[in-house]
This record gives sequence, C-alpha cells and structure tokens, in this order.
Amino acid sequence: MVSVVDVDTWATLNGAEEGRALFQVPGGLLLLDLRDATHPAPQAYFPLQGWPSEVLFEGDEILLAAGPFGIYRFDANDRNIPLAE
Repeated sequence: MVSVVDVDTWATLNGAEEGRALFQVPGGLLLLDLRDATHPAPQAYFPLQGWPSEVLFEGDEILLAAGPFGIYRFDANDRNIPLAE
C-alpha cells in the first residue's frame, strides 16, 4: 500500500481512472488527484444540479449523465482547489 486517504461518509466514490478519483459530495463532485500516490490531493470541485447516475472518463474529459439536466462535461485537468503549502 502506497497511501491511505480518509474520506468522510458523506462522500461517495463515483469513479476512478488514470490517477484520479471522482466523489459525489453535497452540491457537486470532488476530483482527487492520485497520480502521485504518496501525496493524494483534492484537485477540483464541480458544482452540479441533481445527482448524476453515470460517469465516463474519456481521455481528459469527465462526462456525466444528469437526467433532466442533460449531460455534464468537465476537463479532468482543471484545478480549482489551491494546494496547501
């Protein structure tokens, strides 16, 4: 085991691929950067309406079926959570 990440019970793993993990959290999605397994870090938060049911990692894109809200598309390289120094 290289690393352990504690995740609160209100976060639900929705998918993991290519060094990233996507969690459903209240009000949206939280993307964790796991490419350096010794230092996992939050990377981005994407606010959403509704509760997406299907997630697809397609290259650098994250696609989510959002029911009546359509389809969400996010860039998996986005970083909108500052890293702690």
